[in-house]
Amino acid sequence: MLTIKSVFEDVAKDVVIDEKLIQRIHEFERAFVNRNEDHVAFFGGNLMGVHPMRFRPIDRDNWFNDVLELDDLRLEDGIQQVKSIAANWRRANDVMNLSCVWLVYAIERSNLPPALKEQGMRDTLLILQYKFLGSLMAHYFPYPADVAVMQATYAELSRKYALKVAGSWTALLNQRAVDILAPRSIHRKAIATFADDKAVIYMVSDIQGRLKEIVKSMTAVFYRVKSEGSRIGTEKSFVDIDGEAIVREKTRNFSTHIRYLHDVIGDKNSFVRQDLVGVIGSAMHTMPPRALIEALEWMSINHRQRGAEEVEVLVDECLLHAFELITANRDLLNMRGGVMPLLAKLRSLYMASRMSDPVLLKTKDLADSIVSKSVKSKNASVLASVRTGIQMYIVLRAMAMNSYKS
Repeated sequence: MLTIKSVFEDVAKDVVIDEKLIQRIHEFERAFVNRNEDHVAFFGGNLMGVHPMRFRPIDRDNWFNDVLELDDLRLEDGIQQVKSIAANWRRANDVMNLSCVWLVYAIERSNLPPALKEQGMRDTLLILQYKFLGSLMAHYFPYPADVAVMQATYAELSRKYALKVAGSWTALLNQRAVDILAPRSIHRKAIATFADDKAVIYMVSDIQGRLKEIVKSMTAVFYRVKSEGSRIGTEKSFVDIDGEAIVREKTRNFSTHIRYLHDVIGDKNSFVRQDLVGVIGSAMHTMPPRALIEALEWMSINHRQRGAEEVEVLVDECLLHAFELITANRDLLNMRGGVMPLLAKLRSLYMASRMSDPVLLKTKDLADSIVSKSVKSKNASVLASVRTGIQMYIVLRAMAMNSYKS
């Protein structure tokens, strides 16, 4: 009875597992990552669909012809006769997928030095993941995604998302390869013996499935962000918000923006800008814009008045917190994404159900105080959304300083 292992023992019996093969594998992996600017940007970044990344038929051909020097058609004929593989199971039938698992097994049982073994197995697993990920990107993002929406999507991710923890696709895929090869990996049996067809098939399915879950979960966030209309900072005058200039400034120069906001807040017409209210409204779709205007006008009228001391304190605390956030993560504010990534991140922080940051707790209390004094609605969800809207507006209005200076 034919097995996956017996097919490879026959067809791949002339493949020499030596240092030259490890070098070919490494060169293939590096060439794929550095194929063009899109591939470099994708693997070095943390976005999906913005920079097209594809595993093409020519890559598959090169894998068999130039790297393994193996007859893939003969391999396909043999695999099709293995009864343990369902005829319609594409991933299990794909001989490149199976060749990667076989190669990891063959390298591990070879006489190569440990360092070369590790490099060869890791590179092989990276290439398998590139293949899977390329197919997923082609399926979920056949056309380029909006960079601003995708930046906001990443900004909204919590650390329960593997990509958020890793920081880039390269780091994530490398970590996955290390985990697969770990002594306690659930795939140790497949890697060590390559004898159990079910274990080999499960390894292929599990590697693809985990990547698919990452992509699916992030895609769901992407479409939620997009449907909420939170594509901020790409229209009208606020497209010119000086994000790059702010990023380049030293912390001490952030006081310029704070002083500016204190100067304009007392002038209702200068402080309350309809287009910026619209930006916040698009990010906070549950917030009535009229309620936000009520709160902002109250802040303007009562600025520096007795009984409204929270206005000045809130401005200072919100801006200092935002500037510290920008300093720690410059990707939150840049010219291509406008202010959307920053506002999306602030929104998630301001609306967090569990909040431990003392600065955020303080700004929440200060904004609550202003809302209670200025907004007529008694609806708890409306009041909460206006509270968040006030904090976001303070930051946005300061960022738009140069857009409204005469």
